[in-house]
Amino acid sequence: MSELASRFRVHRSTVWQMAFQAGLVARRPELGDEVRAEAARLYESGLTLVQVAERLGISDEGVRAAVVSQGGTIRPRGRRRLMVG
Repeated sequence: MSELASRFRVHRSTVWQMAFQAGLVARRPELGDEVRAEAARLYESGLTLVQVAERLGISDEGVRAAVVSQGGTIRPRGRRRLMVG
């Protein structure tokens, strides 16, 4: 989208809107099995969605989808409480 927007000097949303009106469906490529498994493993090890995304070069939404597809659950947002005892 960005490349087309730059080439025709229009906003990205204009390109998206025109594509939508023409019946084109935007679809992100699916992550491979190895990437999904690695994303789930890294998230399970304690990294945040954003940290995993940065490490693997994918979006945090992609990480979320990968974790869920591998049977994992997403932790609540916010800081984790440390148990002192």
